[in-house]
Amino acid sequence: MTRIHPALIALVLIALLGCLPGSGAIVLEARSGRVVEDPTGRAVASADVFQVYLGRGAAGEPRPAYSLRWTQTSESGEFVFREALADEPRAWVLKTDAPEYGFVHPDFGLVRAGVAGANGNLVLTGKRLDEAGRRASEMSVCGSRPADDVLAGAADRYCPRLR
Repeated sequence: MTRIHPALIALVLIALLGCLPGSGAIVLEARSGRVVEDPTGRAVASADVFQVYLGRGAAGEPRPAYSLRWTQTSESGEFVFREALADEPRAWVLKTDAPEYGFVHPDFGLVRAGVAGANGNLVLTGKRLDEAGRRASEMSVCGSRPADDVLAGAADRYCPRLR
């Protein structure tokens, strides 16, 4: 009977993992920015800002979030994400896209969008909701089972404020 040396097994495993169609360990990017009201440009304080790295996912299904983290804006609407390694092991070997950003706030609902400014800082803008818009936002975020990880995180932060 032939015995396979453990070092050979380790070498083969490393080679196979290196060939997976992923990006390797995700280094969560450092990013700073501001959340402002559209069209006034006024700062939005106490907004919960997210950074999410989404996987490819299956057609017709929500894309899986391989890394999702949150921070809150200051009184001047500023936020900072520090560079870190993703703590989700799936994020180390599965293909993800560049991070997406957005925020949730009782006066603006859930906003999923961000634009990099000329200096590289991120600017997240949202329109203040009227009463009907706030009720609709509450229903979409708090009224049913969240469709994806971002909505679940937004519900955790947004919905208790409304009670």
